[in-house]
Amino acid sequence: MRITRKIAALLTAGVATVTLTACQSGAGTSEPAAAGDNAIETATSEAAGGGYTALSVSDFVERSTAAQAAMSTMRYTATFSGPAAEAQGMADAGMQGAMATGETAADTAMQMTMDIEGATFDMIMVGGDFYMNMGPLTQDKYLHVTGEDSSRAELDAMMQQLDQANIAGQTRAMEGAVSEVTEVGTETVNGVETHHYAVTVDLAKAKDLAALGIDEAMAREMGTMEVEYFLDEEDVPHRVVTTMAEGEQDLVVTVDITDQGEPVDIAAPAAGQIIDASEMGM
Repeated sequence: MRITRKIAALLTAGVATVTLTACQSGAGTSEPAAAGDNAIETATSEAAGGGYTALSVSDFVERSTAAQAAMSTMRYTATFSGPAAEAQGMADAGMQGAMATGETAADTAMQMTMDIEGATFDMIMVGGDFYMNMGPLTQDKYLHVTGEDSSRAELDAMMQQLDQANIAGQTRAMEGAVSEVTEVGTETVNGVETHHYAVTVDLAKAKDLAALGIDEAMAREMGTMEVEYFLDEEDVPHRVVTTMAEGEQDLVVTVDITDQGEPVDIAAPAAGQIIDASEMGM
């Protein structure tokens, strides 16, 4: 069975969304990021009366990584917006799920549900294996994608994205590339008071474009990447908004993160819930 191009694109976008969040929850800390030559530090004042010191260009990567060093689990919801989302039929593709990150993608467990054009798709990844429930297409059961399946190529790309994220790929790739950090203000996100930051990443200085989900051609075209972070008093993210260029159009991905560090239960489907491709006439 081969996944349709549109479904594969949406699922890949979903996994890419998770990796943008997962890099903030991966184990390990990094060295302080060096500010770029033209870095602008516009967020350096202490919040009145609270003793809170805003993040800046020089410490954004260090502090945001350190805040997540001991966290390996989360739940999330995501939405897609912007002209690129409209053009690709992703504007109504809501996504939610849970993740438990490990040192590698094989050690990572993920569950992701997406609503696509009125249908619900569910994907589970455990131990490097994928299980896909594509509603009527799989008789409301889970197709177990193996290394011999023709759809594995699309899913292997997802695995590579997760692998990069789980070794702190994106965060480390931002070291020395954060050119501007602006504290926009405060905002309540899912009942939590957060500090809203606008962060600009100079892609020409990024150490690992692949970890950012961008290739060299995209980096040259975009120049910079804009990311908004909503962090609590301990620098833990509760919302991440990423704007990326898709050709001449912007794709905006908004991820709300909850239950950081709380237990999540992600397991492979029971045998009775799994369908073989042969049962579908494939």
